Amino acid sequence: MFNVRLAETRSGAAANEDVVGYTDFAAWVIDGASGIGENLVSAVSDAQWFAQRVDRELRDLLASKPTMPFEDLFAAVIRHCRSSYSTLARRPPAGRHELPSAAIAFVRALPEKVELATLGDCRIAYRSLGGEEFAEHGDGGNIGPFEHRTKALARSILAERPEISAAELFEELRPQLVQNRAFMNVDGGYWVLGLQMEAIERADRAELPAGDWAIALASDGFLRLADMFAHLGASDLLSIENRAEFEKCYSDLRNLEQVDGSLRRHPRAKISDDVSFIRIDVHTNSVPNG
Repeated sequence: MFNVRLAETRSGAAANEDVVGYTDFAAWVIDGASGIGENLVSAVSDAQWFAQRVDRELRDLLASKPTMPFEDLFAAVIRHCRSSYSTLARRPPAGRHELPSAAIAFVRALPEKVELATLGDCRIAYRSLGGEEFAEHGDGGNIGPFEHRTKALARSILAERPEISAAELFEELRPQLVQNRAFMNVDGGYWVLGLQMEAIERADRAELPAGDWAIALASDGFLRLADMFAHLGASDLLSIENRAEFEKCYSDLRNLEQVDGSLRRHPRAKISDDVSFIRIDVHTNSVPNG
């Protein structure tokens, strides 16, 4: 069973494209990939639509089949999302940059093990309850090289035009972002949750033995605290156990993002990103076999 200590999400812009979700035996963080083309199924954000649709499918499927094999579970999620997208889309997408996608971190307690899986740059941290050594799970889905290209371009633009606004910078980066998306869920590219079944077998998966575990799931927006600003270590994620501690980290993050010179020191497509975090304790001895 899960003891959910904390499940929080915050918006970095007008539309929150992240979702946090959980049941008695599973939890997930979904980070919708912000659109760089026209919205085709939503008046607000196709990324938000996709993240929320995946969340709903996971809840519905796990409610009726909590031990459904991972491959079957996510094949059903993708199949349902793809059907809904085909019905709602106002026109065919002009390219992969107009298709919805998301990063996801997923944890499920089964009677004999704890299942971990990621697609994209959400991550999972874990340690045994009462233990001190921690580990991380999540290979980033090979998205790193493509993000490096975007950051290198942003750094070059900022060097030439240090007073450029964040909105103007994003527009300058848009062609590179479109080019990156062309490599989504194809061999030689990067792997995320989308409308392509091929991504399922590329999920980064692991298993923990039955027992008691402290686990944290985070979107890359929250992971900026560790990866971008070095404000805390990855192991510190497991020490965030209540809302007050989360709010302190969240406030620190937003201050670091907004401080003068932050964009030049840490080039990025967006000043602030959506933030999602779940902290759970898992006890597999209370997981039913149903």
